[in-house]
Amino acid sequence: MHNRLLLQNIITHIEENLTEKLTLEVLAGRFGVSEIYIRKLFKSAFHMPISTYIKKRKLSCSAALMLECDFRIADIAAEYGYEFPQTYINAFKREYGLTPFQWKKSGQPLTITEKVSLDEMIAIGEEGMILPDLLILPAMILSGVKHRLGFTESHSLAPQKALEFWDDDYPKIKHVQEKAVYYGVTKNYDQEKRSSDYYCTAHVSAPNEGRQNLLIGSSRYARFTYIGSHSYRELDVKRAKEMYRAIEIYFARQSDNQHMFDQDMYFERVDTKVCTEDFCTMEWYIPYK
Repeated sequence: MHNRLLLQNIITHIEENLTEKLTLEVLAGRFGVSEIYIRKLFKSAFHMPISTYIKKRKLSCSAALMLECDFRIADIAAEYGYEFPQTYINAFKREYGLTPFQWKKSGQPLTITEKVSLDEMIAIGEEGMILPDLLILPAMILSGVKHRLGFTESHSLAPQKALEFWDDDYPKIKHVQEKAVYYGVTKNYDQEKRSSDYYCTAHVSAPNEGRQNLLIGSSRYARFTYIGSHSYRELDVKRAKEMYRAIEIYFARQSDNQHMFDQDMYFERVDTKVCTEDFCTMEWYIPYK
């Protein structure tokens, strides 16, 4: 089953069974994949553990039920699979800062978790997909090596240079902040020479002597999360072109029609701890106004 269809089926199954016991074991048995695969797929797509999402959806729907009907807390707790009312009350308070009774009495608005959606998803070939969202990242220091790449060769050379750095240079980088995570930064576009700088780096807590060190300032970014059924070492020319095209499609849909190559800098991030031989996720970050 393709990842995007699997995700859609998981989301639908969760929504239709919020009052039932929903565990990774149950979902894995229902869809014929491993618990580990579902955990990685969901978190890569929505940046939230699936167990956390299920808990938040249960609490959100239970809160709506409290407003619609004059149910006792014990009945609502039992309806959503909580063995004891106090367990439900404690979970509600951890999530919202108030007990159910305090919330109903206060009249305060409650920020609930809505059903996640794949509406913004952009398909990549038969197996892959990209999911965009917006976020703010703090400043960070990156350290590694720099290459000057032409526009026409960047799709093929960037993945090659990234693997060379990963295999040969990454183990020598000191002060690594995020273990087993690769950052590839593209910046300094030269339209006349049709080339740009490509930095193969690691996120560090302090600069490395004798290396190219970059300070990436805090900024608002459009993040594009790619998910594919292959190893990160197979992020080849074809897939790179498909991903670039998907990102262009996203920007073409925006009201300001902002093109990605108008940006001065963008970078990709690969957490190799998450990737396996049949699962790859990569994030692109592009400054977004």
